[in-house]
Amino acid sequence: MKKLLFLFAIVFAFTACSLSNEKKAEALIKDSIQKVLIFPDSYDPVEMQLDSAFSPQHDPSFIQLCLDFNEKGVELESLQEDIAMAEREKSLYNPSLSAFFRTRYQQAIEKYDSLIQKNELLTGQLKKLGEELSAQATKEPEFIGYFAHQSYRAKNNAGDTLMGDKYFLLDKDVSSILYVWDKEEIELYDAFLTQLANMEE
Repeated sequence: MKKLLFLFAIVFAFTACSLSNEKKAEALIKDSIQKVLIFPDSYDPVEMQLDSAFSPQHDPSFIQLCLDFNEKGVELESLQEDIAMAEREKSLYNPSLSAFFRTRYQQAIEKYDSLIQKNELLTGQLKKLGEELSAQATKEPEFIGYFAHQSYRAKNNAGDTLMGDKYFLLDKDVSSILYVWDKEEIELYDAFLTQLANMEE
C-alpha cells in the first residue's frame, strides 16, 4: 500500500510540475506575442504544444545553420541555371564574323566567368556550412529547455481576425524565452530535415 501511495505521489508531482511549466510558458508566450501585435488585447490563444527541447534539433544555432544551408542551396541551383544560360549565350556569337559579334562574345565571356567565380565561392560556403552541420549533428543530445508551438487568433491593422503561429525555445526553468521563430522558418527547417532523411535512405 505504501509503495502504491508513493507511486501516486510521484505521478501527481510530475503532473503538477508539467502543469506549472505549461502555465508559465503560456504567460511568457502571451506577453511575447502581445508585444508585437497591433491590437494586443485581441490575442486569443488557440492551442499550445510544449515539449522538451534537445540539442542539436532545437538549438537555434543548428536551426539557423540548416536554414542558411537551404538558402545557399537554392541560390546555387539558380546560379547553375544562369551558368548554363550564359554558356549557351556564349555559343551564339562567333567573334570572327564582325566587331559587333566580338563585343557580344566578350561580354558573354565576362558574364560566364563572373558566374563561375560566384559558383566557386558559393560552393565553398556550402561546404563550410555542411561541415558545421555535420559537427553539430553528431553531438550527443543535451536537454536545453522547452520547445513550444503556439497557435492563436489576433486582429491585423485592418481589424480582421487572423490565425497566427509562433515557435519558442524556453529555458530549462521556463522563466524566459531564448528564441522565437515564425511558422515559415520552422516549416522550411522541417522540410530540410525531411529532405536530408530521404537522401540518407
